[in-house]
Amino acid sequence: MPSAVFAAIPAGEHVVHGVNCGHLPSVPIHHGEVTELDRGRSAPPLNLAMVLGEPYHVDACPLRPGDQLLLDTHGTTEMRDA
Repeated sequence: MPSAVFAAIPAGEHVVHGVNCGHLPSVPIHHGEVTELDRGRSAPPLNLAMVLGEPYHVDACPLRPGDQLLLDTHGTTEMRDA
């Protein structure tokens, strides 16, 4: 099933808006403190929201200078070799 993570940081704003469609949660890191952007509420994979009757939701997380944002992609968690 097609999955994706969409993230946007509007110009002039200090916030990231994200939609997670079937991936592990995105992880903002602030001064070593780790949180989950979507707080475990992954949306349905692409094109299935209408079939399942579940809306996509957009999460927002503040970003400050020096923050990092880790986005998962398929292959990272499935790796079995160095």
